[in-house]
Amino acid sequence: MSQRTMHSMNPMEYAAGQKPWHPIAGSTQLPGASAPLAYQVKRFSGWIPVGFAVFFSASVAAEEPAMAVAQGMGHTTRSNLSDGGAAFTAPATVWLNGGFDVSVGARLGSGKSLLYQASAQDAQTGPVALGLQWMRHESDSTPTNKDLPGWKKPGESLENPTTTSIYGASLGGGGVHNLFSLAVGVRYYTRSAPVTGEESEVNAVVSVGGLVQDQLLLTLTAENLIPQNGFDGAPLGLGTGTRWQPADSFALAFDTFTDFESKDEGVAFSPMVGAEYVIGEIVPIRLGWYRNGVSGQGYATAGLGVSNDTAGLSYGAQLEVGEGTSGKRGHTHGLTLRASF
Repeated sequence: MSQRTMHSMNPMEYAAGQKPWHPIAGSTQLPGASAPLAYQVKRFSGWIPVGFAVFFSASVAAEEPAMAVAQGMGHTTRSNLSDGGAAFTAPATVWLNGGFDVSVGARLGSGKSLLYQASAQDAQTGPVALGLQWMRHESDSTPTNKDLPGWKKPGESLENPTTTSIYGASLGGGGVHNLFSLAVGVRYYTRSAPVTGEESEVNAVVSVGGLVQDQLLLTLTAENLIPQNGFDGAPLGLGTGTRWQPADSFALAFDTFTDFESKDEGVAFSPMVGAEYVIGEIVPIRLGWYRNGVSGQGYATAGLGVSNDTAGLSYGAQLEVGEGTSGKRGHTHGLTLRASF
């Protein structure tokens, strides 16, 4: 159809009641007819960049709170007494640990992702065990040009730096020489982003665990038990942890997390597996793998450190692997310093 202005319309068309649907394009349509598809696309395309920015912001959640020890072992925090993240993912481990540990660390990832962490767990100065953890995740969820369909307005900014913070606290106890432990905890999540604004949530966790003959560690944790409107990254879930340590120098760990909310249909199951071998009672070498059940992305992990009964410095890394990987492989590197009293 040729494009004409309203003033150049055929008089017979004008008399028949046809009118231009767009004064610039000058095309005509019958009264009451819908606008052509091209016009509808132009009309609604202004909302598409906003939708993309909201999607990218909503889909960014805080990282799995593994510190460098567990990060090198496939993120097996739920069965790793020496990782500070265990105070968050499986609070029952605080009592089983039986000590007073403080851990601080940071993790740097591709895509401008930065994670700060601090954790403290005390099971020796009182009748109950106390666990505390703080985590701050900074990322840039601004969609790139390749993520947008091409309708970004001139001068329009879609910058969307996102900050997520998590505060956790737990109380626990047990008996029979650390054979059994029970802990309850509270979590406070906050997120700030220009597109979605401020959001927050308070939730609860219940955890049980046991240590059999100082070789087999088992934990079961029900997470985020209070029904909410759906704070992304804080789903109702069930976590398990299993660690077998037949010798002081060698251990195998296997964790799982079953997410009941993050997928529209069904549940998301995330397996995590890792191994640790200690050279000369002071240099641990760690390997692992885990798969994110929500995104389907797999990760290979590795780490090493220098550690004894009073202090430790650990490094952990992960690399995207498997079918979910496309283009440049994402990678993450973390360091953790631990002190035991």
